Amino acid sequence: DEFAFSSWSTGGVDQSSSYADMTGAINTADYYEFTVTPRPGSAMTLTGFKFNVRRSATGPRNFAVRSDVNNYGTNLNATVSPASSLLSSLSLPVHTFFFSQDSTAVIPGATITLSGGQFQNVIEPIKFRIYAWNAEDGLGFFSVDDLEISGDFGVVENAQNFMDYSYCSVMFTEGQKERMRTALASSISGRNFLYTDLNRSLTGTDDNPLTCAPNADFYPASKFACLGDEVDFVDNSTNGEVDSWLWTFEDGNPATSTEENPEVVFTSFGRKSVTLTVTNEQGSTTKTIDDVVVIAPDNTEFPGSNLIQDGFDSPDQFWNMWVGENYDNNMSSWQQTSEAGFSGNTSARLNAFNMDVTLIDEGGNDIDELVSPHMDLSNVEEDCEVTFRWSFATQSIDLTGITDRLSVYISNDCGKTWQGTPRITISGADLVTSGNSSISYVPTSSDQWAQESFTVPSSFYGDGFRFKFVFFAGLYPNNLYIDDVNMTAVTAVDEATADFYGAKLFPNPAEEMTTLAYSNNATSALNITLTDMSGRIVQSWTPNTNAPGRQTIQINTSELAKGVYTVNLTSERNTSTLKLMVN
Repeated sequence: DEFAFSSWSTGGVDQSSSYADMTGAINTADYYEFTVTPRPGSAMTLTGFKFNVRRSATGPRNFAVRSDVNNYGTNLNATVSPASSLLSSLSLPVHTFFFSQDSTAVIPGATITLSGGQFQNVIEPIKFRIYAWNAEDGLGFFSVDDLEISGDFGVVENAQNFMDYSYCSVMFTEGQKERMRTALASSISGRNFLYTDLNRSLTGTDDNPLTCAPNADFYPASKFACLGDEVDFVDNSTNGEVDSWLWTFEDGNPATSTEENPEVVFTSFGRKSVTLTVTNEQGSTTKTIDDVVVIAPDNTEFPGSNLIQDGFDSPDQFWNMWVGENYDNNMSSWQQTSEAGFSGNTSARLNAFNMDVTLIDEGGNDIDELVSPHMDLSNVEEDCEVTFRWSFATQSIDLTGITDRLSVYISNDCGKTWQGTPRITISGADLVTSGNSSISYVPTSSDQWAQESFTVPSSFYGDGFRFKFVFFAGLYPNNLYIDDVNMTAVTAVDEATADFYGAKLFPNPAEEMTTLAYSNNATSALNITLTDMSGRIVQSWTPNTNAPGRQTIQINTSELAKGVYTVNLTSERNTSTLKLMVN
């Protein structure tokens, strides 16, 4: 793979073939670094290395190589082999490479020759730094590829000797072994007591190890469940064998349990705390986990409708209804933010710029989830669709480094289980809406946002519906924003109990005008809004008459931009959402 970065020191002059025209100087703070390490038990002798180089059209014109053997004080002996008309080695500054022509071609043969005792029979790693400068602008990059190191190595006798103080000290000479045995047999400081059967028994280092007090730990089989569902809890205690368990469940039935892995039904909805105390003859410990499970209510959680319409305007609503999961327990987490949004200045943000991928298993692959409120889709008949907008930047400087992905999963049992195949996945360069950013990313314009949608299968039209956004981080993520999560569907209404029913739009699609028709069942206040796909209210109506019978409202669509809109009808006892296409 090619190794390339931008933001080098500037000073290069476009199209110039003379070093005298360059205005910059070497900046020892800007460099690539690599380390050559001898094989354990061996010494190495280095005679040199060569590599291929390339610059972008505005990249650095000069580079040089230094080593830590003299604290990076001077440039190493530099030549170009085979000779090239595009690259040369200067005598002043000594051993400095110069792109003598303004070319972006790959140039082989940048050669460093190593000599002297500091590079012979070395048993410690040696670091090399490649400095570049005189870039034509800050966006220009300089790349290194196909590094070849020349030299030799050989076995160092007794390199693992304790007295040699090498890093892998596991071996004594015969004489050292006898000296250590004599020291261990000495009564000085009670050394000869260390390996006796009595001491081994007292310290638990014999074949009958001591029993320790357990460290309490546990987890639920699922973090989410519907009200009335059984939730399984699993004891995960460590350090010692447990003799007894005492569980306490907030609003649980049972409220307490002495089973190892109990089953619990929670009697109210919300986020629940659970406490476990584990005990044996050596002692006991207690652990409490707040919000360890999330129990859905027995109706739609999002206010005002059974279909979610959320621009993340309220921090309290975000905290109470959306659930963020940070599986690696690192600095990244889903939050409501007032820094940026598509249709305003609010959205949901994953601060992935703060993600330290060096602390994550396998480097990268951090997983963060954002789980939606619970919804009852029992009255949905057809065409259930969810749209959302997102904005994302990457810290990677090339396409191969963009391995992040965003997937959406759905559930019909309040999140206890999830459909195995995501409804949609956006990955790699398709996920990036705002290019590369080396600082914490904040979108500043609407063109830095993209929109996507997914359909809900009819088998999920029922109570207990949730969906979740799952972000799988690569090695170079930046912040991810989600906004304007909106759901539309054709819904059924129970005419006997509804305030209104039979809502229809015709014509649909519409060009100049469409008619909204519905029937009132009783005198009840009705609020009607026309919103775009960002959730912004374009028009609204509060009918003056709420008398029973068929009602109509004319909606002028001639001045609306082409696209998809929703017509939302809301009364005290029911709601209805219709999709409107404007051509």
